[in-house]
Amino acid sequence: MSTTVHARAADQFASSLQGTEDGRRKLAQYQQMIADPTYKDFTAAIGQPYHGWTVGQVAALGRVHSLLYSGRITAIRIDVGAEPSRDSARDTNRAKLQQLPEDFVTTVYDGLSHDGDGLLTWDPGIADDLPGGWAKNAPLEIGHTDASRTFIHLAEHGVIARWPYNAKDIWLLGFPSFTAWADWTTDTFTRLLDDGDTQP
Repeated sequence: MSTTVHARAADQFASSLQGTEDGRRKLAQYQQMIADPTYKDFTAAIGQPYHGWTVGQVAALGRVHSLLYSGRITAIRIDVGAEPSRDSARDTNRAKLQQLPEDFVTTVYDGLSHDGDGLLTWDPGIADDLPGGWAKNAPLEIGHTDASRTFIHLAEHGVIARWPYNAKDIWLLGFPSFTAWADWTTDTFTRLLDDGDTQP
């Protein structure tokens, strides 16, 4: 049973999808995407669930994929030049992240946090060139993370930085402007109140 609020919400969303033929078809498509080596880097950027791809996490991946596919959010990759060590090897990961381009600064937290493993900040001069650049910084998730946590970061902050295991770059995903994020958030929660938000 899921223990975090975002994972439980993903489970509920998956249940709503399983109740319709179209929803079941979408879940099957996202499961095929996870199984396809062609999409390995992409799916890892959205999530590497510690307990594996439950149906709820598959549904959450689908929500983030839909945001990208529809153009609501965009993504870029920032070269680190090294793969992350395990989450608990914080000093090692701090050292590796010093290799980022000079316009980026990272903070890796000492312990677990709702806000992620750390923070990615950038020079204001490049903000217009970055997904979510208007936000000035992004929660940084290193290694294992749920797709539902990626989704909730997008909902709460409008931007998320992901450094997956086996990846030598950070994926930065975000809304192009504060207005675009606010409009999507309003639309999403209006649907949630109106009809249970059964659409991905």
